[in-house]
Amino acid sequence: MAPFVSMTPKTFHAKTPKEQRMDSHPSPTPYVKVPEQVQELQERFLMHPQDEARARILLELGRLSNLVDDEGRYPYREAVARTLVELHNLSVWLPEKRAIIRAMGECRNSEVIFRFLLRTLDVLDMDDHDGPDLVTAVIDAFGRITLPASGPVLLKRYLTDVPEIVRLQAIEVLGHLGFSEAEGTIVAALDEGSRAQIVALYALTELVSPAGLERVEEILENAWQTGELEQDEDRELARAALIYLSTLGCPQAEKWVTRLRYTHGPDLRCLSLWGRRLLRQYASDDLLDLITSALEEEDDYTRMFLGRNLRRYDPEEVLETGEVFCETEKGRVRLIKTVAEIGGPVITEWLWDRFISGDATARVRATAIRALRSVGELEGRRLVKLAPDADPLVATAAIRTASNFGPLELYEPLVGLLENDEPMVRQEAVRGIQHLLLAHRPAHVVLRENKGDARGHRPDDLPLDDDALEVIDAGFRKILKRDDDGMTQGLVAYAAANLRRFDLRPRVIRLAERSQDNFARMAAYHALLDMPDTDQVDRIMEAFAKEQDRLARSACIRTLAPLLASMDKPDGELEQRLISAIVNAIDDASAYELVIYAYALGLMRVADPLPVLDRISARGGYRSNLEVISALGQLRHLSTDAIMSRIDAILGSGDNDQRLRAIEALSGLRQDEATDRLIQLFISHRAEERIVDGTVRALAALGRERHGLSFSNDLMDAALERVSLLLRDNINTDGSPPTRTFQEDLLDLKLALWQATSASGVDDDRVNRVITQKLGDDLKKLTRYTLGSEEVLRALRGAEFFHLQSREMPLSADLSPAILSYTKAIELWLHLRLTDLLGNLRDVAKRNYQTIMENWDDFERVLRKLVTIPVEDTNRAVDWTKVPRVAKAMKEKKFTADWRTLSISNSGAIVIFFGVDHPDFGCENGLGLHGDRDEVLSVAVNALALAALRNAMAHEQSASRQDLEACRNLAYTIMQGIASWG
Repeated sequence: MAPFVSMTPKTFHAKTPKEQRMDSHPSPTPYVKVPEQVQELQERFLMHPQDEARARILLELGRLSNLVDDEGRYPYREAVARTLVELHNLSVWLPEKRAIIRAMGECRNSEVIFRFLLRTLDVLDMDDHDGPDLVTAVIDAFGRITLPASGPVLLKRYLTDVPEIVRLQAIEVLGHLGFSEAEGTIVAALDEGSRAQIVALYALTELVSPAGLERVEEILENAWQTGELEQDEDRELARAALIYLSTLGCPQAEKWVTRLRYTHGPDLRCLSLWGRRLLRQYASDDLLDLITSALEEEDDYTRMFLGRNLRRYDPEEVLETGEVFCETEKGRVRLIKTVAEIGGPVITEWLWDRFISGDATARVRATAIRALRSVGELEGRRLVKLAPDADPLVATAAIRTASNFGPLELYEPLVGLLENDEPMVRQEAVRGIQHLLLAHRPAHVVLRENKGDARGHRPDDLPLDDDALEVIDAGFRKILKRDDDGMTQGLVAYAAANLRRFDLRPRVIRLAERSQDNFARMAAYHALLDMPDTDQVDRIMEAFAKEQDRLARSACIRTLAPLLASMDKPDGELEQRLISAIVNAIDDASAYELVIYAYALGLMRVADPLPVLDRISARGGYRSNLEVISALGQLRHLSTDAIMSRIDAILGSGDNDQRLRAIEALSGLRQDEATDRLIQLFISHRAEERIVDGTVRALAALGRERHGLSFSNDLMDAALERVSLLLRDNINTDGSPPTRTFQEDLLDLKLALWQATSASGVDDDRVNRVITQKLGDDLKKLTRYTLGSEEVLRALRGAEFFHLQSREMPLSADLSPAILSYTKAIELWLHLRLTDLLGNLRDVAKRNYQTIMENWDDFERVLRKLVTIPVEDTNRAVDWTKVPRVAKAMKEKKFTADWRTLSISNSGAIVIFFGVDHPDFGCENGLGLHGDRDEVLSVAVNALALAALRNAMAHEQSASRQDLEACRNLAYTIMQGIASWG
């Protein structure tokens, strides 16, 4: 597919031969001919894994419908509208439906969208759980489409006898559409709560109606008397009221503009100036008056806001008018800060010619430099050249602006400044070099950090080659050799660590050992934390023994403790020396130092730091006590009784933060006694909601890490009953719907509990014998696919283990974990079998998809009849609309994506669309699978049905022994069917 093209309007010319060839092919969907831009966005939406990104893609698709060509036509409108309608019909997830409706609102004046939304309103049930949310989204879309026909619908249906959220949305949209017939209802809303008042005020502002003037001033007075607009809701109400009064040009607005002008909050003062600007908008259009207001303002935030209002004027006119205020230094500084918000080449040239290169004071020149918003290589070199001989204020501004906004090539002149005689210039050069290199790293490195791997970049991630980096290292070494500039040396140590310049590590260690400057030594210790080397522990310990500065000692402890913990062979003597030093420093330590000490003591691997932790806890504060609790969870080499007694005392306290930290500590101990205590917390119905959530999270993580839990057998039944209760009721412990993470943690905990039921009578040999008996020769066909076949067998062994154990469980037990494992085995086997065949589908993919979609309803009925799973309502649980959607997405991707594991949905759709010869629907067997057509399809649809049952059991349904037996037999039938494909 061609790369994504710009979304800007363009002139439409005669079609190229390539475009004519594309037109000769059938449309990618049977519904509408889709332009390339629309098809590209649709594919991105279907394939992107992140919900927020998918919502942005939908908005981009909706806005595409408003582009106009040179002939005044809307070439994308029809295709965009029908594509969004198709996506909405295929979607079954509420947030996705809302996002699609929001995108529909971007299709301005689209009658296709308007008619579809009207039909949608007719079928939405306001009593349904999701009904009000979807109705509100549709009403909001009406307001964005801006078709007058929406008004009568809203007036008739949604102003009475509907939920408040729906009624307020209708009021807002009616005001936006200018329907004065709703004025009475809008004014009446001013007598309701603050949320309704805010919506009504904005609606009256859109209507430009004076009907609410008397009531508005009373509302403002009440909000002011309550607490001078301290609450966020009161401020929002004041904003809506002031905009209403100012837009109407009412005399009452002047009083509130003056009152808010002298409040302490910058946002309220900004609101005052905004109101005054709105008043002036109807009184005069005086540029001089606007500039005067900005320059009189003491607060930079509000001045910045007013400066943005100048963007609608010609920049040269603004500058000509503003020159009146350049007689004093204060006037020049404020004018520069104000006009900097305009930006653009005219302002940039004025800043350079008038101030930066001119004869201005240091303060004015520095302000002008900081006002630059873009710096090319030439301008950057000019700025760096200013630094050596300039005032410190100007030099600092020049170097920081060049490094913040300039290109990577500026590293060369910045390296030259490392030899400058002025310490301040050298320090800014170090900061600038570090910022340039980090800011210009490749996008994948920044993405890795954004995903949480903040310390994950490597030396080869930097954007310069080795020769250029060696030039920078040489400049840093010269500074580290100096004896007269500890501040710059400390900054170099930080830069070496942040840039991962490990060749400088010996110099940084020497700095920690020999420097007379406290900051340099502290920075060196901090840097060594990011450049660890266990071979240097003795040298760092010797430096620590001589250290007298408290902050430097804390930094050294923070570095030493992880180094001691990472040594191949723990050194008890070094640990004891560190503990003794901490003991001597506790009495005079600050709160920050106590946190560092507790963190370091938690990393001990041989010595006993419990008495010292008790002393820290006795005199520590909030943060240090939390760190002490975390340390307890890491001391696995100590007596369990000693640790557990302290944690039990914390769990009995009333502080929830400490109790949650204690739960994490129990999980970290990895001992049976600690796991018992977690289970007891979990099954306790007296536990608070946060405690239960934290316990579930800790137990689930422990189960995932250890492939099961080890604890007392007498707690098993109560724990399983508690898990089943939370899953079956489908509610969180506070009564709200569970989050996805909470459900996943519960399910993982359920599996871990079942794995913990291992009995001596069920061993690996017995499980393997059962699998061999059930599959027979088909097991050999599985093991032919050596890559990954072991994972299939692992899942199958787990399922059979659960099945064998289920015979000893009570009839009321939930046996769904076994079904989950059977389904996982099928999913992995389908993945192994189909992945290598995807490349064969490119020739038949489009043809198969189109012919099947033309008769999809009939084909779906055929598929439904092939479902044989005997569990109630499973057929209805299958999302049949997802099958063509997945097939289409994979077809559009041309089966070239990196499918790490094909889900059952993916595999089932592939087999249904491309795995059989079906003359009635005109499809071909592109996969080359062997076997009877109905048998192949039966494997696919029953795998989908089993997956649907798995999803239901993961969230709301439990499994009886009969369900388990039925699903187990079907699972082996499916696996035998897969083996028969050849």
